Amino acid sequence: MKYSMNPRTVIKRPIERQMPALYLRFYAVGALLFMVPFTRSLFVSITSLSLLLVIASVFLFDKNRRGRQIGWGCFIVLSSFALEYLGVATGRIFGEYAYGRGLAPLVHGTPLIIGLNWLFLIYATHLIANRTCHTGIGRVICASLFMVLYDVVVEWVAPP
Repeated sequence: MKYSMNPRTVIKRPIERQMPALYLRFYAVGALLFMVPFTRSLFVSITSLSLLLVIASVFLFDKNRRGRQIGWGCFIVLSSFALEYLGVATGRIFGEYAYGRGLAPLVHGTPLIIGLNWLFLIYATHLIANRTCHTGIGRVICASLFMVLYDVVVEWVAPP
């Protein structure tokens, strides 16, 4: 079956091929409405829900799930939550910091969803690096740079 870029036939394309455009629209609308003072508090309050929705859809449509990846995923979720928890509680790992209400619910100041957030970020930067870099070390460097760039942008725009 050939796929056409004609808007009337795009529905016939597999949903997996449409996901990047859907994510782009989802985040573009969210970013726009996040900047509007009237809707900002609503969008801060549903940040965790939107993150869960995106993570669930990404892993639902990922055709490469394997037992080993699930094991690594659990390890990333649990270890990153533990590191964030210790970092917030002690201020020693990443310095003094605190999370606002955007990623609620919190456990002693640490968002429950933070482990899934790290899993999603690692997964996304891995996919981007695999598409943009062609050597093993290049992929590691690209993924690391993407993650740092993301962190800089988030620190700049995240609500207190």
